[in-house]
Amino acid sequence: MPKKQGDRNKTDPNLKWGGDQERAFQKSKELVQSDTVLTHCDPRKPLLLQCDASPYGLGVVLSHPDGDLSKKPKEYQMLVHLFSATSSPSCATFALSRTADYNKDSFNPDVCRTVRDNFYVDDCLKSAASKDDGTRVVHVSQLRELLQRGGFRLTKWISNNMDVLSGLPPSECVASIEDLGLDHDHVPTERTLGVLWDVETDALQLTVSTKDEPHTSRAILSATSSLYDPLGFVAPFM
Repeated sequence: MPKKQGDRNKTDPNLKWGGDQERAFQKSKELVQSDTVLTHCDPRKPLLLQCDASPYGLGVVLSHPDGDLSKKPKEYQMLVHLFSATSSPSCATFALSRTADYNKDSFNPDVCRTVRDNFYVDDCLKSAASKDDGTRVVHVSQLRELLQRGGFRLTKWISNNMDVLSGLPPSECVASIEDLGLDHDHVPTERTLGVLWDVETDALQLTVSTKDEPHTSRAILSATSSLYDPLGFVAPFM
């Protein structure tokens, strides 16, 4: 809302208030009070709630239903949690933990621990001390069944144990495995939580891109800070 000359001059003494400014001020007041731009909510009338959700936000309009008071308000319930919300990581962790708690009597305790301890939001990363094919296959099968009870569908599976992958539908594995097939000699490198994992050798890798810059303190600090090393593998060598 524009302010008149007396108010604006307190912060901007160079402002000149003339006929054009006065007309613009009066016109803006008329528009704000006009039903062509803004309709004030009447709590005595029914309300219509319209919303449009996207992967990145949510838009909501609350209005009277076209002036037709015979229409009743519509109620909507969000059935999924918006991924881009600030609370998404904590909500995902809570939902996974609650699913494990509700079904702990029906599944192996180790499977429930995997849900509680080896998930970060919607990514699961778990390692085993030995290559026990039968145990791993059963573990994966129970993990999928457990989370299906909570409405979760696990996809993009990858493992350096081909027997584990062979028990999964190809469409549920990562695209590189689905395209190459399980009988391929070389298993490609995948990105896991920001770190490259060579599935075939079971080794973590990091990529470094260097820039041709002067060896100043600022350039060195910028280069070291740009390297994603969440586990601190490279820190002793930097």
